[in-house]
Parts: sequence; C-alpha cells; structure tokens
Amino acid sequence: MRWPCLTGRSVFEEFDDQIARPLGLQDFRRDRDTQYVTGDDSVYPAYPFRLSTRDLAKFGLLFLRNGRWDDKQLIPENWIVESTTSYSDAGASGGYGYMWWVEADGKHFPGVTLPKGSYSARGYRGQYLVVIPAWDVVICHRVNSFQKGTAVSKADFGKLLNLIFAARPTSKKDIEQPSASTIEKQSEFDLIIRNGLVVDGTGRPGFQADVAVRDNVIVAIGQLAGAKADLEIDAAGKVVCPGFVDLHSHAEKGLVSDDPARRAAPNLITQGITTVVVNQDGGGPLDLAKQRQQMQHLGVGMNVCQVIGHGTIRRHVMGDDHERPATPAEIKRMQQLVKDAAKAGGFGMSAGLEYVPGRWSNSAEMEALSATVAASDGVTIVHERSSGSRPMWFLPSRDSADQPSMLDNLQELIDIAAATNVRTVATHIKARGTDFWGSSAKMNEAIRAARAAGLPLYADQYAYNTSGSDGRIVLIPSWVSSVRDNATAADSAKRTPAEQLQLVLDDHSLAENLRQDVDYEITRRGGAKHILIVSHPNKSLNGKSLADYAAKLKTDAVEAAISLQLEGDPKRRGGAQLRAFSMSEADVEAFASTPWTATSSDAGIALPSDGPVHPRFYGAFPRKIRRYAIDRGLITIEEAVRVSTSLPAEILKLKDRGIIRKGAIADLVIFDPKTIRDTADAFDPHQFAEGIDYVFVNGKLASDGQRWLGSLHGSVLTSSHRAPP
Repeated sequence: MRWPCLTGRSVFEEFDDQIARPLGLQDFRRDRDTQYVTGDDSVYPAYPFRLSTRDLAKFGLLFLRNGRWDDKQLIPENWIVESTTSYSDAGASGGYGYMWWVEADGKHFPGVTLPKGSYSARGYRGQYLVVIPAWDVVICHRVNSFQKGTAVSKADFGKLLNLIFAARPTSKKDIEQPSASTIEKQSEFDLIIRNGLVVDGTGRPGFQADVAVRDNVIVAIGQLAGAKADLEIDAAGKVVCPGFVDLHSHAEKGLVSDDPARRAAPNLITQGITTVVVNQDGGGPLDLAKQRQQMQHLGVGMNVCQVIGHGTIRRHVMGDDHERPATPAEIKRMQQLVKDAAKAGGFGMSAGLEYVPGRWSNSAEMEALSATVAASDGVTIVHERSSGSRPMWFLPSRDSADQPSMLDNLQELIDIAAATNVRTVATHIKARGTDFWGSSAKMNEAIRAARAAGLPLYADQYAYNTSGSDGRIVLIPSWVSSVRDNATAADSAKRTPAEQLQLVLDDHSLAENLRQDVDYEITRRGGAKHILIVSHPNKSLNGKSLADYAAKLKTDAVEAAISLQLEGDPKRRGGAQLRAFSMSEADVEAFASTPWTATSSDAGIALPSDGPVHPRFYGAFPRKIRRYAIDRGLITIEEAVRVSTSLPAEILKLKDRGIIRKGAIADLVIFDPKTIRDTADAFDPHQFAEGIDYVFVNGKLASDGQRWLGSLHGSVLTSSHRAPP
C-alpha cells in the first residue's frame, strides 16, 4: 500500500495521532486493536481496526459533525462529502462510496427506509455504524465477535432500525427534557430482579423476594411491586444468589492479555464466577501493585483478589540455589517481601509445596512466613506437598520411598495454624491414586478436630474425579528423553519420543526402571481402568481405557502404556492424549459434603479456540450445585451456594461480597435449578455451562441469557476491602 511508502508511517499511527487522540477515544489502543492482515485475495494488506461501542460512536459523531470536533477540523469537510457520496450501485444496500455504504432512494437495509444522505460502515458479523444527518442521529451496533453464534444479519439489523425509528421523537414536545424529580420517579433503581427465590449465601433457606440495585449496591430486598428500574428481570422459577467467589484461580495471565475477549473471562463468567483469587500455587509476580495497575488499566471482566506466591519470593531471595532449606537470614528477607505484598493490598500468600522451588522448603520456613501473613490478617493457601501417598515428582526408580503423603502435609498445615493462628486453606483437596483412595475420611476427621479446637483451617475443592489442567498426561517418565547413546548430540535431538523410548527398552537395566516408573504412574493416575484414551491415531481406540487397550493387546497395563508410545503418534510424548480419573468419586463426595470446603475452579481463562483444558475450566461451580446438591442430595442448594459464596468471602474476610443483603455489592447470579449443569467433558472441554441465565459484576450485566457479553466491569480488590478483624 502507498501510505507507508509516502509517509514512513502506518495508517494506524496516523489514525492514533490525528483521530483517536483528538477525539479522546477511551478504549482504543493502537498496539492491541490494530493489525495488518494479508491473504490470497490481494497483494495489498487489509488494515482492520477494533473499536469499542463508545469509541465507534464518537467516530460516527465526528462524521455527523462534518469532520469537526470541538474547535478543530480533524477531517476536511469536503472529504466527508466526497467519501460518503455513492459512486457505484450496491443493489439493496443502495450505493457505495469510499469505504462507506450510502443510502439510495431510501434503500440501505432490508425492510426499512432511510432519509436521503444517510450512510453506514459495516464490519465483521454485524458491526454497524449508521450516520443519519437528516435526523442528527448516529447509531452504533456491536456484536461479540469472539463468541460463536453472535452474528447479526442485515435483515435483523433492519428490524432493529425500524424499532429505533418508531421511538424517534417527532416534535419539540417529545424531546423536552424531563425534570430531575420525574426522572427519579421513572427509574428509582438501576436493576430490579423480581419474583426469584433468593438464596442469600448464608446457608439459610431460600425465600421469595425482589432484589433492587442502585449504583452497584443492593439497596432493597422484599416486595417491590410499585418500583421501577432501568432494567427489570422476571426471575420466577429461578434462584437469585450472590456471585461465586473462586478461591483458587489461575486467571492472572488471561486478565492481562491484550485480547479483551480473554480478559472478559467467558468460561468463568458463564459459570457464575464474579471474583477470583489469583497467583496460586506459589506463583505470580513479585510486584502486586504493578500487576494490579496493569489489570486496572486494561480492564477486567471480574473482580480480582491477589495473593503473593511463596515460590516467587523464595526464588527471588535464593535464586537458583533453592534446592535446600532457607537460612534464617533468607527467611527474614522473605518475610519482608510478604509484608510488602500486604502493604500493596495483597490478601495473603499462596504456596506450591509440590513444585519447584517450594518443595525444598521446610516447616520452619512455612511457619515463619505464615506468622507474617497472620500479622496482616491474611490467608495462606497451600498446594500440598503431596496429593496422595507420595508427591507428583516421585519416581520409584530414583527416589526414596520415604516421602510425605497428603495426610503428612495436612498435619503440617494444622501445626502451622496452631502456631500462628493464620487462616489456612488446604487447596484443591484430594486423595489421588488407587493406593490412597478412601483417605478422605482421615483427612476430614483431622480438619474437623482442628476446627473443633478453634483453628481457622479450611479447604477448597473442584468437584471432579479427574485432575490435570489440560488432560495431556504422560505415563512414560520424563527421564526417558534425556537418555543418550553414542550418537551425536544433533542426531539425538532428531529422535522422536518413540525412538527415544526404544533406546531405553534396548537397555535391560533402563527398561526395568522404566517399567517400575510406569507401573507407579498408572497407580497414581487411578489405575488402568480409569485412564482414558482421548485422542489416538487409531480412532477406534478413542474413548477406550488403558485397561481396554491392554486387553486388546493381551498384555498388562505397563506394556500397553509402552505400546501407546511405540504404536501411537511417534512424535507425541506418550503417543496419545490421555485423561486420568485419578480420584475416587466417594472421596470427592466426602470432601464436597463438608461445611469448611469452598468450591474452586483451579482454572485459568480459556477461549473456545484454545487447546485441551480440564472440564472444570467451564463447569466447576454449576457442577457442585447440579451433581452434589440437586441430583445426589448430599447438600442442599443453599449449602452449595454458601460454600461457593459467603464461605470463600469469609476466608478472605471480604466485606460486602458473597452475600445478598442491603449494602452488599451487587455481584449476582440468576440460575435455573431445573437446567443448571456443567456440559464440558474430556472430549469436548470448551462447552459453556447451562442454566446460568444472568451474571452481574458490580451491578453491571456480564452474561445475559447464558451469553457472555464481553464486558469488563470487574475491579481489582485490595485488602482494604476486607472486613475488620
């Protein structure tokens, strides 16, 4: 294209300087919202812009005003006239000018007649900007182009225009501004939800009432038959409850994405989550203030609570020399970083004691840091040192069998809570591995006894019997890839995983170690009957278990796992995509039944175009209500809501969230108890939950009729939002 050649600048740079900045566009960012696009249709690149509704409307208003904004002529008036003049016949759309569609004899959109001189810009899947100078009107229509099924046709938009035109004032009397008192009488509230069953988050029985919101706050609960609101929703037959608070979320990366669709968190919002706690498992940035500023600048779709990651501060203090206990001096430096995080608004600390570098910490280090967290009235959220009989990194061919179990780690947490009185969460609590199934009874009893003794000990859980974020488990140990023979480094690097495995099998000693490790991993992953083949080059195996495959081969599970690599996709580690169901459903139910276990997702933000994810990314909270309350009756709907709302809010000491009462922030969910359910599974994980009809974040609509709106109404909360001790 000629513009960069002639000016040395891109079209986008010129738009930013000459149009966006003078207009005061509020949402446009050139680095994020512009890109050149090439294709086979033309040797010249296209240059699409992405604008928010209000920014696009301002651009339309600039054309309506003949290129003038305030006291400056941003676009020459003669260019406005020239570019919006028709130079070719566009049939039912009228005519076509310079990138503008132009009305001709009233023709422009199906089923509607526009005044002479009207023109419009049209974008992807139903984005429309219509300028009608004769009526001094600009109409801007945007669709959520990041979600499937949201296209709006020209015919449908024509119907919408007819409705708008029918409401257009036709006389001076019609456009007289009402007095302030009249406005107040017309719209006393921003929102009224009528006729719903209010389940307020406390656990008490639901009750019929209307709920009214004004300025993002719940201001009335009761019978509000005579009141009016800007938006009124009939929730008859539905449950109205607080927005869900996710105590263990990995949304932090998505919330600073350049993609606003990802920051809107569709998979989380559509399951009713309105607040997330991020930087889990000891991760996240060291500078919480910088992270918060970035989220606030970009805009986020939900409320965010930050914690500081133990692994982050440990690595910052100890560097690469972290495979040992910390010294007293190093612990003191870590404590100062925890204090700094609290001053920056953090709610506490997360730890990942099964991960690098947290796995080398000891109880003394964790107790000292937890005491620092307690001093600022924070919470410590701990990923266990082991979720079963041994840690996830354990290999019988390499490591001593004397390793901490989940029960050992739970006792460590109890001891730390007793020593520091810090609110402590055993996060995503589970009993993983067939050799550990049934341990929920001992774990629950230990927590019950600790709480009876007055210790502030809690847990959280995603109520699935399968773990692993993306379902891409590998039964072949990772050390196989590092085995070398006499080949050159370059030739070794060219080997496929299948060829590398064969190298190990050809060595008797290594092959023995391999089979020992694979056998243990199968046990840890729930046994051969509970390991599912999701995707294999031989499609007839998809949906079969490892046990089924072993039976087909007339061999044992270990040899079947080896065969998957050798006979499956040779370039893929493991040879196939697997999903393991490593927890017993009986243990999952036992944890779900306890009053101290909050619901969590352990999920990041996902878009349907992403690769494999765990079904919990889309369904953790609806699943708790559907499966364990409604279908199985283990808990009531009111209790399922409580452990998803006021319980995590209590753990965080969040004031005015996780509950429906006057004065609380209007984070609200309306769901249908007849249809609420999770729909995602191992084969099709990117499936939105059903039955969550409406979600409000800070009083603003975020999901409407089970469609996420892409709105960014969230706030980054700080410890100043906590209830006083």
